[in-house]
Amino acid sequence: MSTNARIGLDKGGQIRTIYCHWDGYLSYVGRILESNYKTEDEVEKLINMGDMSSIGEEIGQQVDFDKMCSNMKYIEEHKGQCVFYHRDRGEDLEITEMSEDELAHCEKYNYLFRKGKWYVSCDQTDYHFVPIDEVEDD
Repeated sequence: MSTNARIGLDKGGQIRTIYCHWDGYLSYVGRILESNYKTEDEVEKLINMGDMSSIGEEIGQQVDFDKMCSNMKYIEEHKGQCVFYHRDRGEDLEITEMSEDELAHCEKYNYLFRKGKWYVSCDQTDYHFVPIDEVEDD
């Protein structure tokens, strides 16, 4: 079972978002975002890759999607990088624009980068965006 998340970047009212299928909770996706995607430029590069299967500490290079789902040696060799549906699986590039309210209620965990800071919307925040560092780890 997966814990879905949506990751968004607010560029002056226009919010571009991507879906993340695995491990959306604060202690994983939230921690990785806060620790590794700290600038608007870094977040924009992440968003520009489109929807993803899983996030990593770095965007990384193209991988064989099927091997990333089944081959432990291959997984270990590429540990720490993102796995994207477009780049790594050949699917259409998906980047969705939505309002802040739509994003806040979209998935179990929703992350928004705005003016140099990460925010989260989830059950713990009653699905309102709160600075990520103000929310207890799950």
